[in-house]
Amino acid sequence: MLSKMECKKCGGEVVKAGFWDTMYRGRIQRYRCNKCRHQSVYGGIYHRYRISEATIKQILALHRQGKSLRQIRDKIKIVSHVTVANIVKHFQHRIRTK
Repeated sequence: MLSKMECKKCGGEVVKAGFWDTMYRGRIQRYRCNKCRHQSVYGGIYHRYRISEATIKQILALHRQGKSLRQIRDKIKIVSHVTVANIVKHFQHRIRTK
């Protein structure tokens, strides 16, 4: 699988280069480009946040139910209302309201 991974910046070959330790998700593999030395994490769509995937999904579900940002913050208790707003904005194209 690593031979098929390419650098996000230059398209060069990417190799493993240690780990990124997170508080809620544990250790995430970090990669480095052999060509430009750029380091990055290929962790899927949730890798930018330091909270768990389950918490992000819970935030989006509460938002779909019509809860306000502060109501969501009060229910989750580990994020601020600004973080909730950023998550909703980032995943807005994935939220389907009927």
